[in-house]
Amino acid sequence: MPAVKEKEARPQQEVSVPAPAPHIIQPLMPSRFEIEEALRARHVGTAHSGSRPEDVLDPAYWAHVGAKLHVRDRIELWADDGAWFLEAVVLSAGRNWARVHLLRVEHLTPQTQIELPAPGYQVVYRGMQDKWCVLREMDNQIVQKGEDSRDDAIVWLAGHIKVYQ
Repeated sequence: MPAVKEKEARPQQEVSVPAPAPHIIQPLMPSRFEIEEALRARHVGTAHSGSRPEDVLDPAYWAHVGAKLHVRDRIELWADDGAWFLEAVVLSAGRNWARVHLLRVEHLTPQTQIELPAPGYQVVYRGMQDKWCVLREMDNQIVQKGEDSRDDAIVWLAGHIKVYQ
């Protein structure tokens, strides 16, 4: 058998990795610290009926209000029927557009589905001004408006029917 030469053990060369530079905390300068109102505005709006939260991501959604918006502005937008609200921050804006980032979207708990107590009436949402309304179908007249929820309008209708029947 031929003699097997053992490899001479060579000492491994240590590769020196430079230590990362220590992180230096730089104190925040007064010129970078302001009262919120000095740097940005907070806007509140009500979306048109049928709007969805994701609609706000299209820059064209902001066509009529883009001129009012600035980078870092905050937006709170409510669904017309109160089903959801969202918060967004403006990333960039122009005269008839804006690009926003959604911070959060909250789908609010739907009201319970109480049955209407009598035929011939509808309960409809008519926006922030009139809120939930009771509508008489035979002449399409609003008999009650301003209720805060669908359930409140139905309870009012039940009382109204008891009085007049």
